Formats: sequence, structure tokens, C-alpha cells
Amino acid sequence: MNRNVRPLTPDVIIPGELAFIPEGAAKKRRRYAEFKKRALARPEVRESFGEGLDVLRLAVSLAQLREKRGLTQTQLAAKVHTSAAVISRVENGRNVELKTLQKRAAALNARLKIELVKA
Repeated sequence: MNRNVRPLTPDVIIPGELAFIPEGAAKKRRRYAEFKKRALARPEVRESFGEGLDVLRLAVSLAQLREKRGLTQTQLAAKVHTSAAVISRVENGRNVELKTLQKRAAALNARLKIELVKA
């Protein structure tokens, strides 16, 4: 076995991933986790992080719905008269505006539901 590679423990294995991870990567992962913990201790960072997660969840749900409807990004783009690059940006959490989301929802034969929940 390569000395620069350590086996993953069962709690770290992700289905479909390789069963080994380079030791350097594990060290980077720990450093990132420590950095994230320190950063999220700051209220303004924690708030921005939460907002980013909300946008990402919305973007992922759009991509999943598009795939469920059997459409490619190019096909959805044609339905809403835009480019596949714009669809990609929306599905990656960029350019997420209410009007844009309403158009995508209509093209996917879905209704956009936005709700405010207690933080």
C-alpha cells in the first residue's frame, strides 16, 4: 500500500467514492473544518453562510426538477428563451432573482413557493 494514502473509516466513506484518501487531503479537511468553526463563530459570517445555503438549496432543487422533467439545460433554456449558460448559472446559485425563478418554475410546469421561516 502507498504510504501517502490512508484507508477511510466507515464513517467517512461516501457511496461511490474511492476507499482511500491521501493523507494530505485529510489534513486539509481538518484545517478547513477548524477554519469553518472559527469563522461561523462570528455572527455576520454565520448569517451570510446561511443565506448562501438557502440559495444553494434552491438552485439544487431547480436542477433536480429539471432533471425529473427529463430536460437538459439546453432544452429548458429554449423554453424560457435564454441560453444554457444562464440556466447553468442559476443552477449553480448565481443570478437567482425572483423573476428568473418564476420563469424557470413556469417552464418546468411548477409553482414557485417562497416562505419565510423563523431563523
